Amino acid sequence: MAGDLAEGKAPFDVAFFDAALLLYDGLNYLLEERRVRRLLAEVTRVLRPGGLFLFDHATPANSADGPDPFEYEGVFEDERFEDACEGRYWRTSRYDPGARLHYTTFELRGPAGSYTERHVQRVYDPGEVRALLHRSPLVPVAAYDGLTTDPATPQSHRVHWLARSGTGERGSAGENRAASE
Repeated sequence: MAGDLAEGKAPFDVAFFDAALLLYDGLNYLLEERRVRRLLAEVTRVLRPGGLFLFDHATPANSADGPDPFEYEGVFEDERFEDACEGRYWRTSRYDPGARLHYTTFELRGPAGSYTERHVQRVYDPGEVRALLHRSPLVPVAAYDGLTTDPATPQSHRVHWLARSGTGERGSAGENRAASE
């Protein structure tokens, strides 16, 4: 099955899932707030009442605090072949703070040829995502700093959000400070 949640085209019935996950910058690939709003509405549609949505996003602090441009190269081995073959890879990233867009190019070269992949991601401020959640049918439960259980802050490089569907309440007594601000 295939569908685009950000376009309201998930091939699932209403209230089909108990939980939904969108991790590793999936939200950052939605370059327009309109698409984020549609994603949140569609996730709500396919979640059962009380269902949970866990998602993350990279922030402007993550992109601004890194070297610009960021360049990295390395060697990899592909052990799927009888004689492990070696290849090289390059990653180049740059950040446009005015547009809040992060551009990354990956190049892979090996015995089988070369491959180039280009990514464009929008970085979202935690307050911006919080506002989008509050305008959606989802209820923010918590916002965590990176891979911790500490509350997210404007300086967080990555934020993991937990939101709940279908209760009609805005938050709970147990939500962390960042989600309720």
